[in-house]
Amino acid sequence: MGKVLLTDEEQRREMISLLTEDLENRRDVVLEKASRLLHRDVTVCSLHGKIGGKNNDYADCVNGRFINFQSFYATWMSGFLDRCEKNHVIMEEGSSLSELLILFSDQEIRKYEIFHLKLKFL
Repeated sequence: MGKVLLTDEEQRREMISLLTEDLENRRDVVLEKASRLLHRDVTVCSLHGKIGGKNNDYADCVNGRFINFQSFYATWMSGFLDRCEKNHVIMEEGSSLSELLILFSDQEIRKYEIFHLKLKFL
């Protein structure tokens, strides 16, 4: 008996399910690390808002067309880093950009950020 091929939509749904499960499994550790790094209680909503709240500023999600997540993420990260450079952001400041830099310095949080953006992309 041959392997059953999934449609594109079924593959997308499967990926969403796997990403959601992975994010849930990482959530407690990531929230603890984020709270420690930012010296305040970080909730799921505040973390997700911080990560995805400027999507349209970093990657024009309204007018932009992305062929895949990699192209979206490359545009998003480029836009984020450009904004940091233009604003002379350093990790010690209390701005939203500096807080993202601080959070992204942690590998586990960075992985969570990528998975979160990918989930929203899908």
